[in-house]
Amino acid sequence: FRFADWRATIAFVDAVAELAERADHHPDLAVGWGRCEVAWSTHDAGGISGNDVACAARTDDLAASAGSEPE
Repeated sequence: FRFADWRATIAFVDAVAELAERADHHPDLAVGWGRCEVAWSTHDAGGISGNDVACAARTDDLAASAGSEPE
C-alpha cells in the first residue's frame, strides 16, 4: 500500500495492529516511508486460510479509508 507520508503510513500500521489484535491473528509487515506491505498467512496451516482472506479484506478496507490503493 502507498501513502502520502510517514504519518499516514504509521496510522495505517496502527489500524492494522488493532485489527490483528482483535482477530488474534498477526500479519508480517514491511514498513517504509509512504509504504506498507502486509502479508497474512497461517503458518500452522502452511499457507492461506479463510481467516487470512477475511483479514486481508479488512486490511483493504482500512487502506481505502486511508486513501491508499493496494499495489
